[in-house]
Formats: sequence, structure tokens, C-alpha cells
Amino acid sequence: MTTIEQIKDALKAHIAEAEAATPGTWKFSWDEDDPLHEVIQYPSNDPKIAYRRVVYTHKEYDATFIAHARTMSPAACKCLLLAIEELEGIHESTPLGEYAAWDALESIRQEWHNLTTTNNP
Repeated sequence: MTTIEQIKDALKAHIAEAEAATPGTWKFSWDEDDPLHEVIQYPSNDPKIAYRRVVYTHKEYDATFIAHARTMSPAACKCLLLAIEELEGIHESTPLGEYAAWDALESIRQEWHNLTTTNNP
């Protein structure tokens, strides 16, 4: 069974992956050479080149999702990690809030378990 500590470790690992990736906002565009392919553009470290490009897929919504996930995914992980840590603090130190905090933590744990076990064959 998934524990809250395992969830926190997974969130921290994903945040580290995101921080190691190319910084900045990525964006979706069409490949000028092949209009059937989409491109994910990301900022370049070379001052002569504004963006680097990765030709990805035939499905615009896939490339748009991946480009958006560059900023959304680490932000969501950081928010969830903060919420979990705050709930743990409430659960451990507040007699009036301990049941609500425990219920919230248990809901997070169960949802994480359901999502990570049913979507990964």
C-alpha cells in the first residue's frame, strides 16, 4: 500500500527532474518543414538561437500537453507537497484538526494509490 512518505518522495523526485530540465516556458508550434508534425520549442542556452525544437507527434494535443506540463507539473507537485506537509503538521499538533487532517491525508494517499496502480499495467 502506498504511504504518504512514498508520495512525498515521488513528488520531490519529480520536482528535481523538472528543475534539471531546460528552464523556461516551453511552447507548441508546427514544423515549418513538415506541416503534419508538431514541434515542442524550448529556450536555448545559445544566445544566437532563441528556441530549440523537438519534432514530436502527429497529435497537436499531445505536443501541447507536453509543452504545458513543463511548467504545470512541477508547480502542481510543489503545491501538493506543501499541502501534505501542512496537513501532517496539523495532524501532529492540533487536537481539533487531527481528524480532518488525517482524513485529508488518507484521501490523498488513496487517490495516489488508485491513480498509480490502475494506470500502470
